[in-house]
Amino acid sequence: MLVPNYLIIAATKAEVQPFAKHYKKNKNILYKDVAIEILITGVGLMAATYSITNYSNNHYKPAVIIMIGIAGCYNSKVKLGEVFAIKSEVVADMGVQENNTWYDMCDLHFIPPNDEPYTNGKLINSNKTMLHLCNVPVVNAVTVNQITTDNAIIKMYKTKYLPQLESMEGAALHYSCLQKNIPFVQLRGVSNYIGERDKSKWNITQAITNVNNVAISFLSKLLLTNNNNAIPTH
Repeated sequence: MLVPNYLIIAATKAEVQPFAKHYKKNKNILYKDVAIEILITGVGLMAATYSITNYSNNHYKPAVIIMIGIAGCYNSKVKLGEVFAIKSEVVADMGVQENNTWYDMCDLHFIPPNDEPYTNGKLINSNKTMLHLCNVPVVNAVTVNQITTDNAIIKMYKTKYLPQLESMEGAALHYSCLQKNIPFVQLRGVSNYIGERDKSKWNITQAITNVNNVAISFLSKLLLTNNNNAIPTH
């Protein structure tokens, strides 16, 4: 009998190391009735999209994919290390600047805003049950191909997309999983504030520790919920 296959992904080994240690220690105790694999996608949209798609094409289709990672935050009132689950993603830096206005691919209708997997131009995780099980605030995020530092661009992203967080891989998860109808959750720990390049003011260690703890707790609750192998789909 096939058992549920849970895929844990991260852009780098460091971001998922606490989970990997936890899993190795508890593999035959807490997780003996499920199959869990860890996939390091590499940094950026292209690497993440390829890794997720390649895995799902060449292995058993994952029952759930959980992305663990760090992120920059647009809100300086948020404490470094705080963890969020991501509801919606936008690739914020793919488009054109014209007449002092930014138009993304959906604005330009190169990507129809409501053609699958988009909803009003966003890549939305609509699985309310799993987002609720995360037990952390649920927010919007943007994915970019370069770290945002310019104040004008920061203001534009905040005004146009209302994001809390920014990463370089989140939209790849949402796009790939929505296309393949795979339930997923993206968890992010805040390591820094957007625009702050002095890494002595970052807290990567705490962000990684906290987001991995949330992922472990979420997976535990998900497995309890799925004691009859029924993955929440809404």
